[in-house]
Amino acid sequence: MAGISRVRGIDHLNYLFNGAAPRRISRIWMSLHTDDPGGLGLHEVSGHGYARVEVTHSFPDALDPRVSNNVRILFPEATSPYDATHIGFWDASSDDDEEAFVYGQALTAVLHIATGAPPDFPPGSIAIYTRYD
Repeated sequence: MAGISRVRGIDHLNYLFNGAAPRRISRIWMSLHTDDPGGLGLHEVSGHGYARVEVTHSFPDALDPRVSNNVRILFPEATSPYDATHIGFWDASSDDDEEAFVYGQALTAVLHIATGAPPDFPPGSIAIYTRYD
């Protein structure tokens, strides 16, 4: 199940219950995944001309438990077709280490990317929610 990463979840619990400051993230990259990335960033697209894209200033400050991209997010053109079902966020442009993975979630529909087409997310098309009851 997508959501906050394993490492960031541990950081959050240590902050809540022990006062330990979580690791600061200064830059963030978005990824596409062919299946649920879980808490480790699994199933990231590889090949097809794919690369993560930096989204550091693509989301405004959160004023409630939801934030949406306020700019267009455009991935490189695909060199062959692929499908993506999930997105992820990392604090590194290419590091596969689980400590670099921050968060993942399902797309509202499977994204079918054709050869020559760049995966494209217009402003407001990505909504990140925190869960609370």
